[in-house]
Amino acid sequence: STNWETSNPVDIIRVYVVFEDATELDLLNTTGFDIDALGIEGAWMTYTGDLSGHTTAELRVSLMSNSGAESIYVDNIRFTEQVETTSNTVTLTVTDINGNSSSCTALVTVLDTIAPLAPLAPADTLVACASDVPAPVSLTANDNCDGPITVSPTGAMTPGSCSNNFTMVRTWTFTDISGNSNSVSQTITVNDSIAPTATAPADTTVACALDIPAPVSLTATDNCGDTFTVSPTGVMTPGACSNQFTMVRTWTFTDSCGNTSSVSQTITVNDSIAPTAPAAPADTTVLCAADIPAPVSLTAVDNCGDSITVSPTGIILPYLGCANQMQMVRTWTFTDSCNNTSSVSQTITVMDTIAPSSPAAPADKDLACAGDIPNPVALTALDNCGDSITVMPVDSIIAGACPHDFTLIRTWVFTDSCGNSSSIAQTFNVSDTTAPVVKLNDTTLVIGASGSVTI
Repeated sequence: STNWETSNPVDIIRVYVVFEDATELDLLNTTGFDIDALGIEGAWMTYTGDLSGHTTAELRVSLMSNSGAESIYVDNIRFTEQVETTSNTVTLTVTDINGNSSSCTALVTVLDTIAPLAPLAPADTLVACASDVPAPVSLTANDNCDGPITVSPTGAMTPGSCSNNFTMVRTWTFTDISGNSNSVSQTITVNDSIAPTATAPADTTVACALDIPAPVSLTATDNCGDTFTVSPTGVMTPGACSNQFTMVRTWTFTDSCGNTSSVSQTITVNDSIAPTAPAAPADTTVLCAADIPAPVSLTAVDNCGDSITVSPTGIILPYLGCANQMQMVRTWTFTDSCNNTSSVSQTITVMDTIAPSSPAAPADKDLACAGDIPNPVALTALDNCGDSITVMPVDSIIAGACPHDFTLIRTWVFTDSCGNSSSIAQTFNVSDTTAPVVKLNDTTLVIGASGSVTI
């Protein structure tokens, strides 16, 4: 109705709650206000109040009016939380200014059938490892009625092929005190597709098979925290010799989900170092070819551990005119299994400068007549290089005053193959100092007619 008064007599509407401790809570109180100006006439109005913290609440509606034609209507009293029992009696009492009152009661049944409003679940996620699964978080739901909400997060796992391959569904179930529940879920997929990681030793080059480093065990680190220690396998590619080849060592790491990785080291064996040759015998000079020292075997040491013993080869330079004047170069060449070579040489010079050793010359003689000179004989000299040199002498005459007055020098010259010579001489002194001997014999002279005599 209209025309509410704000002065005596006063029209006042009051809706309020009285608690167990006699405190009051106004939901509507028009005291001091013009009801006509509040805009509540002819319309349904909603007023709310917080009853939390109290055990008993009495809803009162008071109307002070100077006219029996003025009235208010109260309907749809709603409790947002169940209050002690599911059924509540609401009493409405109206008292006028003269103390006249009337009341009526209504049975209000509180029945909460609305589930809590669940929050959004954490977003579905994909992780690599079980250890990466995020920790469960607390979620809070809002209920249409006050009161505690029970949250019961659970996890259901669907196993996969390995410990880091599975699906987990986390579910948060929110239940209010009336048993209404709602739930949200998060799907966590665990899928390890990452292979372990490791670092191989650096590639290396060595000279000999013996220098190949010993294989070592390597440890790989897996993204899911595992460690794997393995020994390598070796594959060799042969080369031209026992110390020329390539070896590839491979370490293969496999995690529990079958993810595999491998690292490799290439070891190149290449022997390019020649054997270490010993010192050659010292160069030497001898007189005769027969004095050349016998060849000896020499042994070189190879960097890869081999001992290489060889005999020399000899090259004779052209003769210088005879058999005992020449040069010989002896060379020892050392070759290892990879054809690396080294060599040393010795030069032997043969130089015969010694003349043959002559025999003693026959004794000199003094003779009276040229016919007394003996016939020449051959004499033999010995050469230092082993030759026997036999020669006939050469006679030379120094003339005197008559045929039986001269000197004959008989000379033997001994020359070896290299032109070295020696000589000896024998002197014959011929001097006829004996007068002729006259011998007379008896004879018969015959005188010829002319008077000549023939003896």
